[in-house]
Amino acid sequence: MGQSKPQPKPRLVKPAPVRGAAPSPPKPAPPPPKPVNDLADLDPFEAKMKRDPLPTSSEVRVVVLIARETETDRADGEAVAQSLTTLLSERRRPSEVRIEPIAPDGVAAALTRATQDAEQPIILIAASRQPWTAAHLDPLLQVLDLADHVVGHRRAGWFVELKRMLARWPWRFLMAVPAFDLNSPASIHRRDPWKGLILQSRGRFAQVEWLAKATFQTQIVSTVPIPPLDSIDLDAAGPHGVADRWAVLTQPRFQPNPA
Repeated sequence: MGQSKPQPKPRLVKPAPVRGAAPSPPKPAPPPPKPVNDLADLDPFEAKMKRDPLPTSSEVRVVVLIARETETDRADGEAVAQSLTTLLSERRRPSEVRIEPIAPDGVAAALTRATQDAEQPIILIAASRQPWTAAHLDPLLQVLDLADHVVGHRRAGWFVELKRMLARWPWRFLMAVPAFDLNSPASIHRRDPWKGLILQSRGRFAQVEWLAKATFQTQIVSTVPIPPLDSIDLDAAGPHGVADRWAVLTQPRFQPNPA
């Protein structure tokens, strides 16, 4: 008995299009993903960490700190102020400059005087003896779109960085201070978060204090590398280091909650 031959598979023949028939409609494209522009679209953690970019024409309150009200310090402060005014003008940002001496009242009093009436959305604090350049200013402005405060981290050699690391370690452990360069003379801030901080320190500990209080209030603090820049004497009002530390650690002052 012979074997049956395998049957060929049926071939599917595509029917020829009928002349005059309307073409089949194209398949609709899938809808584009919904952009996440509203804080309501984010989860609570992402919403807390989101910051809207500031307009490129935002006005800046420039605060130039000088150590003492002397002719030399005043001349250095005016040179710093002039450099920043020129740089901001080139970037089409209006600015208002305040030059404030630290002595005799201290850092906290000088910063309070210079910023308490600020209406500008950006506050820039310069505590340097040297004029600024674009390499100092531009990184701060750029990162401020993503943060409440930005601190310039001056580039330095390994030995200086080691000393900075040892100096910041206790405050990073005790107060979660996020910055690397605790004596940085360059920082920039959004007005409302900055004005929500109450400073108590009269000397250089003011830098550690505002970093710690900003972090405690869940404000966003970022650091950005900048070229070297010499700082003024932040202890011009006197050696208040121990008293400042004790007051901030034992009796810290915060902005009262709104009623």
